Amino acid sequence: MSRIQKQETDRANRLLGSRFSWSTAHNSNDKFVIFAISLKDELSMKNVQGFVGTARKAGFNGDIVLAAHPHINNGIKKYLQKNHVSVYGLDVKCTGSNPTEVCSLPSEFETNVVPIAMLRFYIYQWWALQYEESTVIMLSDFRDVFFQANPFAYKFPECKINFHAYILQCRCFV
Repeated sequence: MSRIQKQETDRANRLLGSRFSWSTAHNSNDKFVIFAISLKDELSMKNVQGFVGTARKAGFNGDIVLAAHPHINNGIKKYLQKNHVSVYGLDVKCTGSNPTEVCSLPSEFETNVVPIAMLRFYIYQWWALQYEESTVIMLSDFRDVFFQANPFAYKFPECKINFHAYILQCRCFV
């Protein structure tokens, strides 16, 4: 394992420690996972029901992993528990204002100060380390997303490349 891989694995383990004890643990064997982040504002029941509720009603039963502001009221906690969501409480530190606002995670994560839109990719990377390489991961906005169907219900054409026979068969992710 390289020094960078070890460093990222250590950060991932620290991030896993920020998962609320009342939330669902990752199922590393899931084939399909949804990652979402809502760090700047406290969660509202309307947004949680819009995202989590519509995903579950649409038939998605894989992991939903959410990073949120650490202050979550009891009604929302119960809803997230009932819907088996892995929830992380992360208190980002931001300075400046749009469009020059920059943020970082608490110092124990040793993240750079970056735009909030970029900070999420550190978190996605650390979560992805919890799953098999074959897991299909959907990265999603949170507040303005509603599911009308299971996002993973369509069939993926298989893709295999055989360089010896010069044959290309594709597995497409749309």
